[in-house]
Amino acid sequence: MICCKSISPEATREIGFKIGSSLKESAIISLEGGLGAGKTTLVKGLAAALSINEEITSPSFTIMANYQGTLPLVHIDLYRLTGIEELEELGLEEIFDNKGINVIEWGEKALSLFTGHEYCRDIFIRVRIEMEENGSRLIEIQGLDI
Repeated sequence: MICCKSISPEATREIGFKIGSSLKESAIISLEGGLGAGKTTLVKGLAAALSINEEITSPSFTIMANYQGTLPLVHIDLYRLTGIEELEELGLEEIFDNKGINVIEWGEKALSLFTGHEYCRDIFIRVRIEMEENGSRLIEIQGLDI
């Protein structure tokens, strides 16, 4: 596990960029952390590493956004979902049946789908972002060396 400290949104984006620069195809990334922790900010850096020029926003209301870069990026937000069944209704198999990068905000809501399940890929990365009292972020990365 790698632990990083971010003292600003720019530093969080840079950590995301390092993650994105280290990725190969067919990765699932679970992003975990409270509201305002910086999950979408980290995805912005990851997308920049994949040469995605579109504006990255949290797909909280649309649930999913697709972007094209050096690898396809599927950005999913599970915040509003109440159960795994809803995620499966979205067409989970089609979502993960690509050679791109799948980033799931609030991924802890569906960890059982990604660990020891048919959707699990060779590359499963878990990123936890913890907000500290002074406004900085402690970022723990499992499953990837950056």
